[in-house]
Amino acid sequence: MTTTPPNSTSSATTPLTDSYIAATLRRVPLGQRAEIERELRASIADAVEGRTEHGATPGTAEFDALSDLGDPARLAANYSGRTLALIGPDTYPSYLTALKVISWTVLPIVLVVVVAISIVQGKGIAGAIFGGIGQAIMVAVYLGFFVTLAFVFVDRGVTAREFATHRGSEWSPKFLHVEAPPTARSWAEPAWSVVGSILLIAAVVAQRTLSPVTSASGTPIQILALDLWTIWIPYFLVVIIASLALDFARLGIGRWHPVTAMLGTLLTLAGTVPFVSLMWQAKIVNPALWRAVGHPEWTIQGNWLVLTVALVVALVALGSIIELWSKRSRRQGQVASA
Repeated sequence: MTTTPPNSTSSATTPLTDSYIAATLRRVPLGQRAEIERELRASIADAVEGRTEHGATPGTAEFDALSDLGDPARLAANYSGRTLALIGPDTYPSYLTALKVISWTVLPIVLVVVVAISIVQGKGIAGAIFGGIGQAIMVAVYLGFFVTLAFVFVDRGVTAREFATHRGSEWSPKFLHVEAPPTARSWAEPAWSVVGSILLIAAVVAQRTLSPVTSASGTPIQILALDLWTIWIPYFLVVIIASLALDFARLGIGRWHPVTAMLGTLLTLAGTVPFVSLMWQAKIVNPALWRAVGHPEWTIQGNWLVLTVALVVALVALGSIIELWSKRSRRQGQVASA
């Protein structure tokens, strides 16, 4: 396959060479970059000089020299031994930032919410505080685990994608500019997702003793069905935490990527399909609550209320998945117009 190289005027200081070196260096540890850059520039300069001495134009010589070096992601792996790392240097800074954001947003919120619920439930202040610290640590461990797991998937996916052939062709310097620049990163959105998720989890826990509906004897009636606590509520909590971790991983990579899109799709389906099924079977809301408010017919499987809620949830999930994958088309449009 013959490819026309871009115009180039100098041997080792052109934008094409600079782009290649930058693509390599951002994937190696910071302490190795200066030495690798010197070595790489000298190697490229020597290769370009050798080709020009044999009659090649500077642009063709540079293009062929970079083609011989191959994919910068693979070259960086050879320099740094990246495949031996759990999370490579390309995503590690964002991984640390994600953990810091979680520490400064999740833990204080969890502590405050748990302490407030414990005090309302009649526990002493000391017990509420110590209980809140324990819950905050537990949530931090879960979130840290899932954030780490998400970044491992992202890092391996980025590497696998960059090592693979591009649209059926082997790597070429022309692909150095195929990606649009990463979008601006804002940690506000995932931070608010964390706040919303923690409030949701707190409401699920609080409704066991703070339900607005009471029995004839004045005992609070839980809003959620009691059977859900055996399997489904812990399951949904895990899905929520994993989704939060993926939000931070998406922001860490800074652009649309099929790995995060696929993981997001799987998590959306993992939460939506069981919820819709349980809702259709009228197994989400405590039947005793419907009877207490005078609507025993809403405990019947397939009644109009549960069908409506199940349909709305399914449509929202479908829209979320479509939006997730439509970002690919928008990114491709940005690349085409660049």
